[in-house]
Amino acid sequence: MQRILSLDEPNEFIVATGVRHTVREFVDLAFQYVGLDSAAFVREDPSVLRDHSASLRGNAKKLERLTGWRPSVSFEEMVRLLILRTIV
Repeated sequence: MQRILSLDEPNEFIVATGVRHTVREFVDLAFQYVGLDSAAFVREDPSVLRDHSASLRGNAKKLERLTGWRPSVSFEEMVRLLILRTIV
């Protein structure tokens, strides 16, 4: 954030790793970190699910080009940090 704020001009950026993960991966990992089985709590509703063939992936190249930022936290570590900050 400091690198973005130190730029001369305001801009919009995507903060992402460029690695695709599913919501299911996020949910399963988050539940795993708190010792629960996501299957006991989460139900998918196929009527609201999007096309599974669509591949959405964040591209942070502009952010890297203008600020030098690169991801330093893995997906697994990000989920762990989010869970820890939520339950503390």
